[in-house]
Amino acid sequence: MSKKSYKRKVSLICILFLLVSNGFSEKVFYGKIYSINSGAPIVGANIYNRSLGIGATSDSNGRFDFVRPEKKEFSFSVTHIAYENIDVYVKDKENMQIFMQNIFLQFDDIVVTGTKCEYAISESPVNSEVINSQQIKKSGAMNLSELLNSNIGMSMNYDIHGPFDYNLQGLGPKYVLIVKDGLPIAGKFRDKIDLNQILLGNVNRIEIVKGPGSVMYGSDAMGGVINIITTDKTEDNSLYLNYKRTFLDGNKTDQSKEPVGNFFNLGAKRSLGPIHFRASLSYVDRTDLGIEEPKDHTNISQHDLSLGAKWTSIKRVNELDFNLHHFIQNEDSHNYLIENILLSNNMIKTFRNESSIKLKTVLHENLEMINSLSYSDYGREFNQDGIDSTFIMNNISKENLLDYELNMKLHLPSNKLVVGYEITRPTYKNHRLIDSSQTLLFSGLFLQNEYNFSDKQSLLFGIRRDIYDNSVVYSPRVAYRKRIDKFFNFRASYGKGYRTPSVSERYMDFHNISQGYRVIGNPNLKPEESFGASLMLGYKNINNLSITTSIYHNEFENKIHTIGIQEDTEGSTIFQYKNISTAQFSGLEFQTHYAINGSTTIKYNLNLRRNVDGNGIHLLDSVPISFGTIINRKLDSFGLDFEIIYHLNKRHVTNAYFNIVDLNVSRNMSDHLKLRLKINNITNHTDAYYGPFIGRSISVEAVFDQ
Repeated sequence: MSKKSYKRKVSLICILFLLVSNGFSEKVFYGKIYSINSGAPIVGANIYNRSLGIGATSDSNGRFDFVRPEKKEFSFSVTHIAYENIDVYVKDKENMQIFMQNIFLQFDDIVVTGTKCEYAISESPVNSEVINSQQIKKSGAMNLSELLNSNIGMSMNYDIHGPFDYNLQGLGPKYVLIVKDGLPIAGKFRDKIDLNQILLGNVNRIEIVKGPGSVMYGSDAMGGVINIITTDKTEDNSLYLNYKRTFLDGNKTDQSKEPVGNFFNLGAKRSLGPIHFRASLSYVDRTDLGIEEPKDHTNISQHDLSLGAKWTSIKRVNELDFNLHHFIQNEDSHNYLIENILLSNNMIKTFRNESSIKLKTVLHENLEMINSLSYSDYGREFNQDGIDSTFIMNNISKENLLDYELNMKLHLPSNKLVVGYEITRPTYKNHRLIDSSQTLLFSGLFLQNEYNFSDKQSLLFGIRRDIYDNSVVYSPRVAYRKRIDKFFNFRASYGKGYRTPSVSERYMDFHNISQGYRVIGNPNLKPEESFGASLMLGYKNINNLSITTSIYHNEFENKIHTIGIQEDTEGSTIFQYKNISTAQFSGLEFQTHYAINGSTTIKYNLNLRRNVDGNGIHLLDSVPISFGTIINRKLDSFGLDFEIIYHLNKRHVTNAYFNIVDLNVSRNMSDHLKLRLKINNITNHTDAYYGPFIGRSISVEAVFDQ
């Protein structure tokens, strides 16, 4: 071998050695990802940093690895569609453990509504559901009506006076109590709260309790309770800003080319020492167009301001929460005959002012006392004119509600005891009422105790005694929970719900001359009552799957109806409210949440209902079958999030099915800016008589969150 050839071989060997040694010198960063809820490894979590070229996916053991960048300090994001996103910053570590919070299966979401005690939702003795802040923001909903309308557990039924009739376990809005932070809300139209008037700017989460809840809340909670919670346990500083613009694409009119809705919301939270401030300002303007007559339209503007402050003492012995809320809405509707002939013009002004103060005091490590005082002031001014004098109508309706509640909570190793007293004084003023003004007084005393046989088994029982006028109503409840094993939970409950006759049902005196009828109240009405039982079996595998099956049955007594009783001298039919019927509301509900992988989830809900009167005849306003599914797909590489919502419903009144499909697409433009495109009612389904009344709509939204 020549000397030159020998040197060449040595050089090649050295080069190969350097290349190999350089490859071996590359350090590998690895880690493991776990659920903070269960401690189980998370499969399919996405790890990436686009600028550094880092990308990996966790395996069946939650493990991932990648070649460490040359920088000593670097960062990467960890995402999973079922968990909260995490940004990880690395200095000198070569491996680490990462824990993620589950937001999809909601095992540890805290609920307080059903029992007025804090429970993880998986441990709650009563059937509860939470719509958390993540879901509220993701929905793009402006108000509570839109949010519940997109909830696949709700049936789709519509009221000609409003877009959505919410119900729980087959019972409609008259029998579902709406509260805010556990306190009553003044102001009902047609005996229900208008959820279009509850904007979501300051709402942290929604808790839904299914089944009779009168034992804790008294009247109106026959079907359940929906609690709008504005307070937030976190004390982080934040700023939230979003703007949404909506267009109608389904109505073939010149107006549909113009935007028919604008929504603006500004929210902020700030901590200054022991005081945590929160504020929200919202503005909405929209136009609702007619379906049968395109010229018919209603212009609506809404203003909403919420302020809150929470003070916590140094040793957390005292906690004071204060809230102020102001809402005002103006409606201007125009109805036409043909061409440009105006049939009627309605102007409605609605306002709602609310204030509340809540003081929680820890008297002992196991004993706390909560004092709550709230005041609500509601007004609705209605003016109508039209083609002739018969259309002229004017009415002013006002209501104020003062409520005080005292709760004592005793927590022992095997017992949770709640004793409470509530007194409520509502005052009503309305030109359509006898004597124009009515002041009522309600008081309630309740007791509830949960006995834990073990951490797997508990029995809850409670009773409430309410007094209004000269009537006394007792509302008992019993609930049983058993954790069969680490996968299965069983719940059973039985309770009574009731609803006191409303002021309009008791004291109405309204003569509609143009329509030829008169409605008078009945001060001798009895409260409507229901006795309900439910069974629920739940399965969860901790990591990615939750299945619940529940069956319920409600016996309904003293149902209030309006019936024609006679004709007056002018030939007008006189209607009066009376307790005349019984009814049965039964149903079967299936619900599944499944995280298929780190990028795809699916939820579905199937409700089968049988709502009949005392003669076994189906109630026409019920929805016997409803099915809903939500499919969510996340593409981290493009920053896109796709959500498809599908609803199928069958009405008894038409004996026909109808389908609604919505699409929600969002893109993360940066860590703090998100753009969202939403198409509601893609198939453009409308029904001028039964609803939905508005066809396809398209909205674009920009969200800034810091």
